Amino acid sequence: MEEFLSICITSKKLKSFSLDAPYFILSIENALKSLFGDDAPNLELFRFSGCRFATISDLIDLLRCKKQLKVLDLSCIRFNDDSTYRNQPGVCRALSPYMSELRNLEELNLFGWDLQHFDEEKLFSGLKLLKKLNARGANDASLAALAKHCSHLQMLGITDCFSDISIHAVLNVLRKSRIKTLRVPYVTGTGSGVVHMKEVCEASKTIENVTVGLRLWHSTVNPTISWKEKEELMVQATAEASNNRVNLRVHVW
Repeated sequence: MEEFLSICITSKKLKSFSLDAPYFILSIENALKSLFGDDAPNLELFRFSGCRFATISDLIDLLRCKKQLKVLDLSCIRFNDDSTYRNQPGVCRALSPYMSELRNLEELNLFGWDLQHFDEEKLFSGLKLLKKLNARGANDASLAALAKHCSHLQMLGITDCFSDISIHAVLNVLRKSRIKTLRVPYVTGTGSGVVHMKEVCEASKTIENVTVGLRLWHSTVNPTISWKEKEELMVQATAEASNNRVNLRVHVW
């Protein structure tokens, strides 16, 4: 496998490299040495979904000098030294400045990483052209940095939030970007889900697809209404507030 990769990735003209290899341990010394630094300056797509690296330093070495990169997929990455893709805060913070240097990046997939463990200001301050972001474990501070720096954002997907993200933080992102697709099933509301969905429609004139959960409807508001009724009311309110522009999907647990 290593010999095959070494042959395939020696050209400086390489623009795309994708490897979806769960449990495959990437040997930086051999198979991927041609992707170091200036050896692959024209890469536009870099995908390492489900791969295992020896250390975070190996991944950092691969990201150096990738000024033309537009798509980066690091979903479900694992490291031998921590045995998990749910990376420790120190690992995420160490990666932040190197990812921030990818100034042309438009799509970033960090599924399996806890966004709140990154240095959000450092990370997003360099990603001015970002259009798509998938991640998990965000918080309000993560979304505040995203709203501040990424005004071209068109798709945002945040899953598995272990700390709440508020509807107010989400609305801030919508007002400062061009989002068309929003997936935030763990967003929490302070009032009625009907009111909050009207706020979503008012906050963005570009939004078309929204996924939320029933945590958006605070449990103290209209507690006698069934979950099914709440879902139906939210869908109806969204259609009315957006003149049927916005398609709403409600996750019911």
